[in-house]
Amino acid sequence: MRRRLSTKAIRRLTIIAALALPLGLAAEIMWSSGPADGFTGAPGENTCQICHNHGPDDGSLQLPGFPAEYLPDQAYTLTVSIEDPGQQRWGFELTAVDGDGNGAGTFTITDPVNTQLSDNDPLTARDYVKHTSVGTYIGTSDGPVTWMFQWTAPGSSVGDVDFFVAGNAANGDGTTEGNNIYTASATVVASECSDPNGSGALDIGNANGSTEEPTIDIDDVVYLIAYIFSGGPPPTPYPSASGDANCSCGAPAVDIDDVVYLIAYIFSGGPAPCTCEDWTAACGPLQ
Repeated sequence: MRRRLSTKAIRRLTIIAALALPLGLAAEIMWSSGPADGFTGAPGENTCQICHNHGPDDGSLQLPGFPAEYLPDQAYTLTVSIEDPGQQRWGFELTAVDGDGNGAGTFTITDPVNTQLSDNDPLTARDYVKHTSVGTYIGTSDGPVTWMFQWTAPGSSVGDVDFFVAGNAANGDGTTEGNNIYTASATVVASECSDPNGSGALDIGNANGSTEEPTIDIDDVVYLIAYIFSGGPPPTPYPSASGDANCSCGAPAVDIDDVVYLIAYIFSGGPAPCTCEDWTAACGPLQ
């Protein structure tokens, strides 16, 4: 005659079975829903290879389309892409840091099904974008698979911002064996037009470099007239760009046409001087 197991005995067996679960499988199950923070390969961090004990193979981890430079408070759509022949489950973790190693900018999740965010306090702490369980794209062979999200640059220039990402190209067998770990990084520099103090000193047409509002006024007209006709000091901080209100990029870039342009803008509702971004696009580096 068979004895039926009591509820208490069943619970004990369940606990024993759970404790007997291989550590690699437990880690795979736990982290398939998103890794813990701090495994991107950024300064002071490990990578996913600390648990997944296989290095890179013949795949690749890329950051396609990352901007070369950023403007304060500007939002950028970022992409992480990974591929690896023979693999069929995927993951990643990414962070952004400034030159002091602090978190830089803010991330916004635009695809909550496949990506998630560890938004940490204080503001200087590093934040981490990573995959979700669905976002491991299990069963997708070889890749590439991609994740997309948004990054908004800091409100003022913090110098170069470095992005670090670690990616896992897994074989999908539910363990930490046979998973290939890749790392990548990208540096996004502060735009020439980034005003570290938000002072308006870089406004095109602000010939005297004033930081008082409005930064462009009759004083700039007087300043340009003195420069053009009386040998006064050149526009500042950039002798060509700062006074070239109409973005002529000419030789000379600053002439009587810029004076007329500013007068029309200030007193007659004429078009505003071109932006710093317009000037660099039309004329090249600030000078």
